[in-house]
Amino acid sequence: MLDEHTHEWSVITDKPSVFPPAGHTHTPSQVGLGNLPNVKSDSVTSTSGNSLATSKAVKIAYDKGKQALDLAGQKAASNHNHNSVYATKTHTHTPAQVGLGNLPNAKSSSVSSTSENALSTSKATKTAYDRATQALNAANTKAASNHNHDSRYYTESEVRSRIADSKIHGGIELFSGSVNSSGRPIDEKTGHPDLRYGVCDGRTYASPAGRNVSTPDMRNRFPVGAGGNYSVGNKGGADSVSLPTSKNAFHYHLSPYTNGVHTYASNLKVGTVGNNGGTNAGFRDVTTEGKHGACTDDELVHRTTHSGGSQAHENRPPYYGVFFIKYL
Repeated sequence: MLDEHTHEWSVITDKPSVFPPAGHTHTPSQVGLGNLPNVKSDSVTSTSGNSLATSKAVKIAYDKGKQALDLAGQKAASNHNHNSVYATKTHTHTPAQVGLGNLPNAKSSSVSSTSENALSTSKATKTAYDRATQALNAANTKAASNHNHDSRYYTESEVRSRIADSKIHGGIELFSGSVNSSGRPIDEKTGHPDLRYGVCDGRTYASPAGRNVSTPDMRNRFPVGAGGNYSVGNKGGADSVSLPTSKNAFHYHLSPYTNGVHTYASNLKVGTVGNNGGTNAGFRDVTTEGKHGACTDDELVHRTTHSGGSQAHENRPPYYGVFFIKYL
């Protein structure tokens, strides 16, 4: 019998040059991935620390919260097969040789780590997803900047509609703002002309409903209530008036004088009358004077001197100018 012995590989003759592959397997530890679980998950709600999150799971969490760590590469199952060429002698494989060269051999359940050399577990993805969901739910309880209130309040458009419904077409209102050259009042809030109104200056306006609506000319006028002595459309009055004598109250003036003797003068024409009633001839003005004693007649009238300027007087109460606008 031959004793047990060994030979160098190089001295063996007639050895085959090609070795057919033999069936075998490798464990994760043998290929340098012994610390990674053989489980992957697309879930963003799993709390397991023994499964690896897929890129899909991390993408969902990242899109919602932007807080999960990046997940790169792909994962391979531990019972994978290699290519068709194998060696029968003992050998090892690296992660790159089995298609996992881009994956680190580390996992992490942290959601605050900034490491690029660890893969997130499903637990980390779940934590990030829950935080993102919490933030989204909080945001959904806030009102948008252009929001409307709930049914307890009217929106601006509803308020405008209800105000419009309460107005009667043809009604006239006071307006202290500005009016453009087309006769439309300018809304002080929006800065735009309000086409529902037209200033009362005698013009005709097109209403939003397409009707042509005329307006009275209320410029420089006060309104007066119709239905009694006045009818709608009656006009009258004046800015100022001059009173004639007939409009003054009946009255007289007293001229004081000294109760006693005084002198008065009068102008007379004197002359001669022709024969048989002929025309007067030689008439001339003469002045006569006379005196009388104390006067006891209270009807004695003396004319006073002139006063006053016959000017017109203000005929209006205190006023403030505003526009009259008509609801078309």
